Amino acid sequence: EALDIASKVESVFQQNSCSKPLVPSQLTKHREVQLPDGANLLFEVENEVHKSCCLEIYYQCELQTLEGNMLLELFSKIIAESCFDILRTKEQLGYIVVSGVRRANGVQ
Repeated sequence: EALDIASKVESVFQQNSCSKPLVPSQLTKHREVQLPDGANLLFEVENEVHKSCCLEIYYQCELQTLEGNMLLELFSKIIAESCFDILRTKEQLGYIVVSGVRRANGVQ
């Protein structure tokens, strides 16, 4: 049943001449870069179509281990409500506020 639904959704996109697949240069390439201790990196992109802003703060801690994964998940759960309450409700800094764990290529 799920495959049938997926097939129907896919056919709608294929029949719509406005929908086209992304070309390889439009696909997001995930990579990790090791910065020296105390270093900061700022990557700015301007979008003339959408005038909204976004901020992502990413703290890289260690390679994935069972103990590290557990501690990071616990820390994430502890700060989640406070992050949302302070940033979204009290400071009203944005409509979407998310805190969580990001894992990619064995790093978190």
